[in-house]
Amino acid sequence: MTAEVDRFLEGYTPDIRDLTHQVRALIASITPDADENLKVGWKVIWYGFGPKMPDQFAVVMPTRNHVGLGFAYGSDLPDPKGKLEGTGKRMRHVELRKGADVSDPAIAALLRAQVALLRAERAGSAKRKPKSRPRPKARKGPVRGASPPRTRAAGRKGAGRARAR
Repeated sequence: MTAEVDRFLEGYTPDIRDLTHQVRALIASITPDADENLKVGWKVIWYGFGPKMPDQFAVVMPTRNHVGLGFAYGSDLPDPKGKLEGTGKRMRHVELRKGADVSDPAIAALLRAQVALLRAERAGSAKRKPKSRPRPKARKGPVRGASPPRTRAAGRKGAGRARAR
């Protein structure tokens, strides 16, 4: 994956490339078992514990001026340092502009909390069984308030009416 990411980052300045690699290293140090997926069309690198979007916990978004680190369930995260930005329903992000931003303990704490939240959610959903409802019994006879059954001729366009010429 590193060669693919390096090719992807060629279009960015050396500072942004280096910053992106620092963020990737931080994520790998916290969750070495996470999957890293490059989404070239979206211009992001996302991290998760499976191939589907609900398995995603973080996304790295290099831009011209900074590297964004997005949290899939950021609205549910504790943020005592006030680092998270965004107003979306669930997603939040931080903008990282220099190496000191990446090494800020608050960023690592947000990542750890995000991973713990996703793992807890996945463990909870594996334990729960989907609720099954009994199928409703079929009714015999006409249903009150329902339209009469259509005949084959009534379903065709113009059937049953005289055509005006």
